[in-house]
Amino acid sequence: MNFGNLSQTATKSRVLLIGSALSFSDALIRIANAEFSGTKFERHVSLDLLDRLPVMPDNDLLAVIVDETQCDVLRHNIETLHRSLPNTVFVLAYRHPDIAQKLLQDQQENTALGNIRFLPMNLQFDHWLSFVRLTLCGEGMVPSELLAESPTAVASQDHVTLTETQPVEGPLGSALTKREKQVLAYVSEGKQNKIIAADMELSEHTVKLHIHHVIAKLGVRNRTEAAIWYLSQAGQDPEHIR
Repeated sequence: MNFGNLSQTATKSRVLLIGSALSFSDALIRIANAEFSGTKFERHVSLDLLDRLPVMPDNDLLAVIVDETQCDVLRHNIETLHRSLPNTVFVLAYRHPDIAQKLLQDQQENTALGNIRFLPMNLQFDHWLSFVRLTLCGEGMVPSELLAESPTAVASQDHVTLTETQPVEGPLGSALTKREKQVLAYVSEGKQNKIIAADMELSEHTVKLHIHHVIAKLGVRNRTEAAIWYLSQAGQDPEHIR
C-alpha cells in the first residue's frame, strides 16, 4: 500500500480501513460509501511500509481506521504516521474492549498515543455510521464501556470522556421522555438543530429545550457527550425509539 499514490490521485476524500474482509466486509464498505457520498472508503490489508511514507501536509486522507488485530502496529508507528499524515485521524476499531482499554491506559503516559480515537465495532450498523460521522467531524470520543476499569482517565482537548458523569439508570435513560429520546437519536447522527426541528416538525427553540433537558437528565456536559452516551448504550435498548 502506498499512501503517497492515494493522496496524489484521489478525486475526493478517503478513509482507509486497515484489516481483512472479516473485519471490514464488502457490504460495510458499500454502505459506508453510499452514506458518505463525498468520501471514498477503501480496505487495505495492513499498515506496512510505514517508514517510506512521504510527508504530505495537504493530503486528502480523512482517517485511517485500524482493526484491533493490528493495534500493536498502530501503537508502535503512530509517531511516524502523524509526521507523514499530520491532518489524518487515526482510529482503533475494536470488538474486544480490553484491547482498547489497554491503549486508553497507555495514552495517559504516551502523548503520541493520545491522538488515537476509538471506534466500537459491535454497534448496530446505523449507530456505527453515526459514530464514524462524529469521528470524521473531528469529535474525539472515548466510549463509556472503556472507562469501566479506568475511572481516573482524564479528558484531554482531543477527547471527550464520560468519567465525571453519572448517567441515569435504565436502557437509554429511563428518565428521558419518548420525545427527548427521539431528539437524542437525531443528535447522535450529527444533525443540526434546524434539521432536527424540520424532521420532527418542531420549532428550533423546542429542540434546544429538549436537548437541554437531555443533558441535565443524563448528567453530561454537552450534546456531544449525550450523543456518545446514546451510541454506547443504544444496543441495550430493546425498543426502536423513533
